Amino acid sequence: MYGTLGVGLAAPQVGIPWRLSVIDMQDGKLVNDGKLILINPEIVETYAGETKPGTESCLSIPFYTAKVPRFQKIKVKNHRLDNTEEYIEAEDFFARVIQHEMDHLNGQVYLDRITNTDIQPEPGAHITSYARRAVSKLMVHNTIKEVLEGMA
Repeated sequence: MYGTLGVGLAAPQVGIPWRLSVIDMQDGKLVNDGKLILINPEIVETYAGETKPGTESCLSIPFYTAKVPRFQKIKVKNHRLDNTEEYIEAEDFFARVIQHEMDHLNGQVYLDRITNTDIQPEPGAHITSYARRAVSKLMVHNTIKEVLEGMA
């Protein structure tokens, strides 16, 4: 995560089947000086349910970005390492990062929330064949999902 300038990493991204994620915004203004461990988190409030698209990227889909709709303000129930509960209110980018990481814990990536035309290569990126395959596979999956939903 740190080697690629990421701000979050979920256990499933590294092959660990736990509902655990680490976020480090590195600005010291957020929970625990910018560091947060999410354990079995759940969104308990979305504050009027307003979403707004914003640019996201992902360590699992390198060299691509997309505009992804997310709630702008959320309240999350989280479990600390000592198994006590905490409630975290997050806005703007912090809320976006939490939702992005929670998607990983639910078996999703941001491509599951967009149309195929919303994804773009990062400017100047050297796109690897792995990244191209990952994006192509997810685009095919999303297209099939859209067709099946249209048939229902």
